[in-house]
Amino acid sequence: MKKLVILISILFAFFVSNAQCIDPPTLTLSSNAGEVCGTNAGTISGNTFGGSATEVNLSHDGSGTLDATTFTSSPFDFTYTPDAADAGNDVIITITTDNPEGAPCVPAEETYTLTVYPVPNVVAGSNSPVCAGEDILLTESGGDAVAWSWTGPGGFTSLNQNPTTTAANGTYTVEITDANGCTNTDNVVVTVNAAPPTPTVNTDCSGGADNGIITVTSPTGAEYEYTIDGTYQASTSFGPLADGSYNVTVMNTTTGCINEGSVIDLDCSGCANPPTLTLSSNASEVCGTNAGTISGNTFGGSATEVNLYHDGYGTLNANNFTTSPFDFTYTPDAADAGNDVIITITTDNPEGAPCVPAEETYTLTVNPLPQQVVVLNDPSNGILETGNTGEISLSASETETVYWVTMGAAIFTGETAGNGASLSLGNNYPAGTFDVWSSNEFGCELLQGSVTFVEDNGNNKLTVNIT
Repeated sequence: MKKLVILISILFAFFVSNAQCIDPPTLTLSSNAGEVCGTNAGTISGNTFGGSATEVNLSHDGSGTLDATTFTSSPFDFTYTPDAADAGNDVIITITTDNPEGAPCVPAEETYTLTVYPVPNVVAGSNSPVCAGEDILLTESGGDAVAWSWTGPGGFTSLNQNPTTTAANGTYTVEITDANGCTNTDNVVVTVNAAPPTPTVNTDCSGGADNGIITVTSPTGAEYEYTIDGTYQASTSFGPLADGSYNVTVMNTTTGCINEGSVIDLDCSGCANPPTLTLSSNASEVCGTNAGTISGNTFGGSATEVNLYHDGYGTLNANNFTTSPFDFTYTPDAADAGNDVIITITTDNPEGAPCVPAEETYTLTVNPLPQQVVVLNDPSNGILETGNTGEISLSASETETVYWVTMGAAIFTGETAGNGASLSLGNNYPAGTFDVWSSNEFGCELLQGSVTFVEDNGNNKLTVNIT
């Protein structure tokens, strides 16, 4: 009997050790590894379990969270949201099925490795505040980037790490990308301060030679300081100064922005209040006998009036002005064409020697109009037979001159360059009135003439050809 028991035990152990799992649990992940940046969530989709398994359970060794730790239907997706403490580490997520049939079946298990890269460090900076007209230097100094993308006011963009741009107020944003493909952004607000107004001054020579005083009249106020030699002062006056040339620079002490005025020629060698004269410009051009007006001219100092004369054949609207500012107009004569007319403007000198009158010259270039030529039309009587069109031509033409034809306000025939001989302007003109224009190398225009074509209705008797 004892031998029988031993035999049965041996047979039971044999069969148990060689038993097979008929329906083992199965588990398949769509992938076994992935990457995220910072606290961006990572989702793994399309995972499946089967066989005898009825659910899966998930665990992880990170500091973040899973959206769920148990799934009872297949396929299934799971999402891991890293904590900041996960940055720079691999988080191992373990997925295990249940095993409802027990031994000899065993649960199925897979692991998923999620690499959590740290968010790259980004630090945007600039040389703000800056003054109008200065350049903005933008900087990114985080140290992690391999690529940069800047945007800013006025459509500004740059792929440089530290770009330079023309000063414009506003917010500039940089997005960086590191070697892991992770991104981060930062911005910097740039302030552009306006320059102070250009300084204006008065001079005082009452102290005589080498004892002049320069006084700033604008801008003034507690926020401004001034210099003529690099050392700033709150006072608006400089002197006594030796005769010579000076520049006054004004600085806004709040912003540090500066503006430099025009050169001041200080000459106090006997004339305490010299006459002054300033023209708004010293040259311009007109065509033919078209008048030229020069506005916004000024005189001052001890001067009480200005007198004008010229070397041309035309006329000035006035030869004397007693108020400032003043405007003057020169109307050329036909004989001025092709020449420069010099207009001389001179102040009076009521204080006498050693003061002297101030004087300026204005050069008016009088460009010639295109040469007048004869406009011809064919048919010469301007009457078009039914279905026909007319031709317009010129008896002669100038080189460096172009000719075109308009009908009303619209161009009918485009520009044709002159060749120094007779010139056809086309033969496709229907009934109507056409103006023939010309423009020379100086940009001066002349209406050469007009042509009218009419259709023949059997009653036309009048020859139409106006040039």
